Amino acid sequence: MSFSSRSFALFVAFASPALLFAADSQPSWPTFRGTQHAGVSSETGLLQKWPEGGPKLLWDTKGCGRGYASLAIVGDKIYTLGDGLSVAEDKDEYLSCCSKADGKPIWKTKTGPAWESGSPDWRSSRCTPTVDGDSVYAITAHGELYCCNADNGELRWKKDLKKDYDGKKGDGWGYSESPLIDGDRLICTPGGSKDTMVAMDKKSGNPIWSASKSGIKGAGHASIVISNVGGVKIYVQTTAGSAIGVRAEDGKVLWDYEISATAVIPSPIVRGGLVFIVAGYGKGGALLKQVPAGTSG
Repeated sequence: MSFSSRSFALFVAFASPALLFAADSQPSWPTFRGTQHAGVSSETGLLQKWPEGGPKLLWDTKGCGRGYASLAIVGDKIYTLGDGLSVAEDKDEYLSCCSKADGKPIWKTKTGPAWESGSPDWRSSRCTPTVDGDSVYAITAHGELYCCNADNGELRWKKDLKKDYDGKKGDGWGYSESPLIDGDRLICTPGGSKDTMVAMDKKSGNPIWSASKSGIKGAGHASIVISNVGGVKIYVQTTAGSAIGVRAEDGKVLWDYEISATAVIPSPIVRGGLVFIVAGYGKGGALLKQVPAGTSG
């Protein structure tokens, strides 16, 4: 579901000021599915059920635009991506930031025209921003990668995944990936045969390596997940036509698994050496086991 006028609300399920402070000091949620896209929260002391009457509403806010992006929350700020903001004079897409304390807008940075291809239900932003230190990163549905100052939204650098990396999307729904930050690197998936997955310097956007997979259908919707097998760090990703494992050190494609599907949307789920992938439209899923070279499965 997409929203023509998206609104957000903040609730708290604690009554005392001391508990409210404890809730506010919990770990951040800096990108899609949390740290390193793992879908795992380190928060503790969570309630087993809501209090009678539900959690207390602290504030709600409007003006964050239309789209599918979720929220990145770090420190005292909340970030998202959307188009047609009620606080903007046009219908373009913006990377925006609001206060976690009261929901008031802090800044907005235009990231280009809204994605308007296909059915109205297919349109608008898809990427959840990724926050790292004093930078915030986002990929538009058109394939433009932005690095902005997390405090004021000022543009630091920009790349075009289609023009700079000959990237392509494997369907007509636009780029949807949330970029991965791993140490000093940003990793994302342009989706071309030459530059299937790329690693860049997160400060400058300069290239570090490129992973190539011939015959690729194009980028899918998923975001990269980190795996470690036999002491080797591997970036696991699903494209529009395959799942791949790429060696983090140098971008070598270590394995791939073909998928014949109209839409490969969910990010892989990694547990140890196991990788679970799933595709839509009745195609089902697969559980893969990554095995270090020279060993048997």
